[in-house]
Amino acid sequence: MAEIVEKIKLRALVPFRNLSYAQRLTMALVLLITVVGMVAIIKWATQPEYVILASDLAPADAQDVVDELGSNNVPYKIVEGGRGIMVPRKKVYMWRMKLAAKNLPASTNLGYEIFDRKDIGVSEFVQKLNYRRALEGELARTIEAMSEVRSSRVHIVFPKDRLFKEDQKEPTASIFLSLRGRLSLTNQQIKGITLLVARSIEGLKTDNVTIVDSHGNVLTKNNSADSFAGLHEGQLDMKNRIESYLEDKAQSMLDRVLGPGNTIVRVTSDVDFRKFEKTNESYDPDKAVVLSEEIENQTVSDSASGGENGSEHTITNYQLAKSIEHEIDQGGSIKRLSVAVLVNGRLRDTTTTDGKKEKIYQPRSKEELAKLAALVRNAVGLNESRGDQLDIQNMPFEQQDWLDDVQPKTFELLEKWAPLIEKGVIVLIVLVSLLVIRSKFNKAKSFIFSPVNERRGVPPLKAGTGRKGMGGEEENDPYQIIKAKFGGGNELQETVIDFISTHPAKTANLIRSWMAEE
Repeated sequence: MAEIVEKIKLRALVPFRNLSYAQRLTMALVLLITVVGMVAIIKWATQPEYVILASDLAPADAQDVVDELGSNNVPYKIVEGGRGIMVPRKKVYMWRMKLAAKNLPASTNLGYEIFDRKDIGVSEFVQKLNYRRALEGELARTIEAMSEVRSSRVHIVFPKDRLFKEDQKEPTASIFLSLRGRLSLTNQQIKGITLLVARSIEGLKTDNVTIVDSHGNVLTKNNSADSFAGLHEGQLDMKNRIESYLEDKAQSMLDRVLGPGNTIVRVTSDVDFRKFEKTNESYDPDKAVVLSEEIENQTVSDSASGGENGSEHTITNYQLAKSIEHEIDQGGSIKRLSVAVLVNGRLRDTTTTDGKKEKIYQPRSKEELAKLAALVRNAVGLNESRGDQLDIQNMPFEQQDWLDDVQPKTFELLEKWAPLIEKGVIVLIVLVSLLVIRSKFNKAKSFIFSPVNERRGVPPLKAGTGRKGMGGEEENDPYQIIKAKFGGGNELQETVIDFISTHPAKTANLIRSWMAEE
């Protein structure tokens, strides 16, 4: 058995003995790189995929979650600078439910569960304080349900009850928001948070709610008439909506006629926000009606004549026709409109004298601008009697390569194709490794198994001049090799030839070792 193993070992090592030191080192490095690469690829492909278990954690909450995972021997990774924890995908949903059952991560906002504890002998002041804390915590939790909000704090002030109503102050609320990354809240979201808090607290008005972000920016807008041009938020919003509505009407019509990007429409409105009540009372004397009539008859006795004298007195009350008109103007009427329209010219394809094609700008004609002005005037409802103005100008636009409004969402595409890309990279690495290994082995094989006389520049032996080996295959004759190398007619050559004839196997091994050393 040992002899068989030794023969196999010798046969396996014989081809490598004919390689030079550099070739042996190259083969060893290629083999080592291949093995290490395959092991790394297999390890990377078989390792579990980690996903986010919890993010945006406070240091104390992160420590509690890590302790819970470590006590149950669950592998995890800490990311986001210690604010996020990742676990294998197969375990993420199970551990989210387990952590939720243990109230981890613990919420810093205490809600109505504060009343679950039965404390005996609590004073009225403590009860009011706990109620305020619970209300603040519940509102903070509701606000944190928004995807843009990382954390929030709500502070409510309930003023003391006063004896007189005119001395009673209104409750106020302040909200502190910490947003995620570079996200921001829209005006509609800020308004929603303001209404949410105001409707949750009795007697709280939206004007008394203040929202501040983590950078100290005040997000709520003051509704008092001390803002731009004496208009508060609602009035400015109404003014902007009127202008945007009229601009869209004119712009959509011009885009259908001239094509998108060839016109710009801007509308400025002067809106009357004054609110007043007016009562008109008028009388019509031509339409008088009898309201009442009184007739008084008097009879007087005359002693001288012995008779009676009578008199009649009539009193008539008339009611004049009266009309009363009571008008209430809520404001918001348009006093004046100013419309500006910028129209681009045409680009005509022309051929120069050199035969080159180029585009030449051609302005719009006055007749065409007049037609466009009439369309815009009717679209926005201009009334010249109230002082409305329209200005339409034809000017060349700066030529740019505009990007489409709809851009593919790179993040969503990468997230969708990431698994396929990873598998493709693995397959590509394996194929490249196999091709490199194959090319190296082909070179080594061609060098190892090439005839000795071809590697040494000696003409190949003719057929039939070699010895027959044990397996019947023909081997190169040592005599022919030595004779071809040293020539004949020398005693040393005769001695070598005699040794070769007597020990052919040893001679062959000796020649192989010489060639390997050279």
